[in-house]
Amino acid sequence: MGYREPLSFCGECGTAWTQGASACGSCGKPRVRATQVVKTGMSSGAGLVSALALYFVLLGTLLASYLLDTADFFDVLDSILIVDTIVVLIWAFVHRADLVGPLRTLGELRYWGIAVAAVPVTVAIAYANLWAAVHVVGTTNVDVLQLCINAGYSLPFLLLTWSLQPAVIEELAFRGIVFERLSAVVEPRAAIIVAAIAFTTLHMAVLSAVFLMCLGLLAGWLRWKSGSMYPSIALHLLHNAVVVVLMWTGVW
Repeated sequence: MGYREPLSFCGECGTAWTQGASACGSCGKPRVRATQVVKTGMSSGAGLVSALALYFVLLGTLLASYLLDTADFFDVLDSILIVDTIVVLIWAFVHRADLVGPLRTLGELRYWGIAVAAVPVTVAIAYANLWAAVHVVGTTNVDVLQLCINAGYSLPFLLLTWSLQPAVIEELAFRGIVFERLSAVVEPRAAIIVAAIAFTTLHMAVLSAVFLMCLGLLAGWLRWKSGSMYPSIALHLLHNAVVVVLMWTGVW
C-alpha cells in the first residue's frame, strides 16, 4: 500500500499543490514529479500512528527512569541513551523510505550557513531561558549535564553523549520520521510546529521549554527549506557542543 508523497505542499512556500499542476501556483517552483507515490508498506494513517508510537515509546523510557530512583543515577542515564538510540534506529529502518530522500540530500549551502550562524543565538536563548527561570520565577535548577561533569565524565565522552547522539537520534526522530509523516497530511508549517511541540515535551524540562521550542522550530524550518536532514543536525550538534564546552570550562 502507498501513500501520497510527503510533498503535498510546495517545499518553497508551503502552498498546497493544485491537482495536476507542474509548478506551484504561488511561487512558481516547478514540481519535480506531479504524481509521485512512495511505497512504504503502510498507509499515511498507519505511518502517523507509527510516528506517534515512537514518541510515546521514547517518553516511556524517560518516565521509566523516574521509577528507577533506587538505581544508580548514571547507570540509568547511560541505559536511556542506549535504549533510545536503538529504538530510533529501529523506527528509522521501518520508515527508511521516508528518510532516504532527506538523508541523500545535502541541502543548499546557505542553509548550512544559517545553521552555523544561529548557534550563538540558540545558546543565548538557552542561557536567558534558564536565567529567567531561576532568577525571575525563582525555581531551582538541577542540571544533569553539570552532575555528569562533577562526576568526572571526560569531555570527549560528554561531546559524544550530549552533542552527537542527541543531534543525530533526536533529529532522525522529530525532523525525520515525525516531520515526514505529518507533512504528508498537513502543510509544512503545521508539521514543523507539531514536531517542535513533541520535541519540547519529550524532554520534560519545564525550565528549558522556551529554548527547546525555539530550537525545534528552527530545526524544523531548516529541514523543510533545505529538503535535507543535515542542516538541522548540524545546528543541534553545534549548539549542544558549545553548551558542553562552556559548562566544562566553567564559563556557563
